[in-house]
Amino acid sequence: MATIKLTSVSSTVFKVGTSSFLKGDYTIEVSDSGNFYLRPKNTTVGNSFVSQKAPWKTPQPYTAFVDSSDAPYADATSFSLALANLVAGPANASTSDLISDKTTVTQQTSITTGVTASALNSVITTVSSTLAADASASFVVTNTKVTTASNIQITCFNSGAGVAIANVTAISAGSFTIKLTNCGTSAFNSAIKLNVLVA
Repeated sequence: MATIKLTSVSSTVFKVGTSSFLKGDYTIEVSDSGNFYLRPKNTTVGNSFVSQKAPWKTPQPYTAFVDSSDAPYADATSFSLALANLVAGPANASTSDLISDKTTVTQQTSITTGVTASALNSVITTVSSTLAADASASFVVTNTKVTTASNIQITCFNSGAGVAIANVTAISAGSFTIKLTNCGTSAFNSAIKLNVLVA
């Protein structure tokens, strides 16, 4: 199988292979088998909405992709961070800031315990969770880079049972709330890694 090359062309355009796409509002989805899919939403251009096609048709493993230098991605976590960086349309930061301003943090005590991750690009590792199927839990992330106008994108990586989905339910100056949901049929049995991009 031929590899799929991902390239950032400018602050507003990225390429998948030879096809160009507008950066902006995308949802990164991960299947039960760990394959990635990029679901586009309507992107605003001036006073219009542009409906974009999906950059690839079916979920693909991270090993199917290479970066602009034809280098493979080390693992699923590094790929999901690179993908979030690639598709985001920065509003209050440059692309280089998004790549270099990084931090990592591990949640303590419980799945609802707040964390501090004051960077544009962060990896939050939760406690080892036993969140039941169809259950949700929320926690606050303190981040001094966040404003009420921030665009926050999250991808999940779960190496254990259950299917993890995360979304932002509230944003204020200096913090935001993540709601983590188990959409699987089994309880979580491991820590969940959340890759967060603030633009």
